[in-house]
Amino acid sequence: MKKIISVVFIILIATSVFCEEWEFIVTEDTQIFSIISPGALNQGTRILSTGYAIYGERDRKIIPFLRFIPEELFNFDTNRVYSINGRNAIPAATVDLFGSDILTISKNFLISYCLDVLISKDRNTVLKYELYFKNNQIFDDTFIPFTYWYDVYDAFWFSFLVSNTVLGFGGSWALIINNIEKTEYGYKIRCRESTENYHPGYINVPTLEWEWGVSEKRQEVDLLIHFDGDYIDIFVNNTNTKVGTFVSVSDELIRQFNNLLKTNTCDLTNVTWPRRADGSMDYPPPAGVDLSRTNDEIISDIETADNIVSHKSTMAQDSTENNTLPLPLLLAIIGGVAVIIGVVVVVVLRKKK
Repeated sequence: MKKIISVVFIILIATSVFCEEWEFIVTEDTQIFSIISPGALNQGTRILSTGYAIYGERDRKIIPFLRFIPEELFNFDTNRVYSINGRNAIPAATVDLFGSDILTISKNFLISYCLDVLISKDRNTVLKYELYFKNNQIFDDTFIPFTYWYDVYDAFWFSFLVSNTVLGFGGSWALIINNIEKTEYGYKIRCRESTENYHPGYINVPTLEWEWGVSEKRQEVDLLIHFDGDYIDIFVNNTNTKVGTFVSVSDELIRQFNNLLKTNTCDLTNVTWPRRADGSMDYPPPAGVDLSRTNDEIISDIETADNIVSHKSTMAQDSTENNTLPLPLLLAIIGGVAVIIGVVVVVVLRKKK
């Protein structure tokens, strides 16, 4: 009897999980991340989310980890943790997918105040925005003794990370996606908060806390993403409740932002600055940058200048090559000149006699 009750109990739990969690389809053969029983999933396999996901590092790359329940229900061991790279799956119920205008593999998004921090050339400007860093400037525990916040954190912790299965806000928490729809302004995303934080007690970005009325964990919400040039504004459920603003930035800007955090120095010479759709900038770059010209125009001019220099160099080389006489002809001319000079000398000597 106890055995039957146990089996029924397991079935009920599993059924409730299957009813509650969201289904995903594996888009390509992908590795399973599991210490106990690693393996692989084939393309087309359907999996169910356990309700947990986060962005983290694997093989020196930041990827979304999507934890899932294997297909074999009765072989499922709750003590085992199975996850895959979330980029290799899509929500089974989704209408659309994200484009290259927002996917992390082609874009870098930082919370917008990072530009203010970078322009200030002072990493402590972060403390104006992040109360957590202000109140925890030095870590002093078993794992991180006497370490300043800027030695621990880099641009990753200020990022908005996007895949078709997981949205990440730094490395602290994530949202699991059930449906993506393209809209006139950007995207509408049906999602739910992950069941646990990746690093409890670490960074808490004030503008991204669930202070806008979603108090119950895992409650489903609609995130609205609106594009404005290089900027994206994020709302929850409607445009009256704004979560925050993120901005698409270049790899060079990311490098200099990290340099500023680690060394409190940066070089903004080659940094390109994001713009709104109308060409304006929320954070103007330092003096000396021509705001009337777009980054594309500057790059075009540089490429044109390079082409001109290359063309002139080629012309000079061709000219040198074209003006070079064949050796036999050159020797003949030299010989001819020598003969003429000899004749002139002989005539002069005869006249003197």
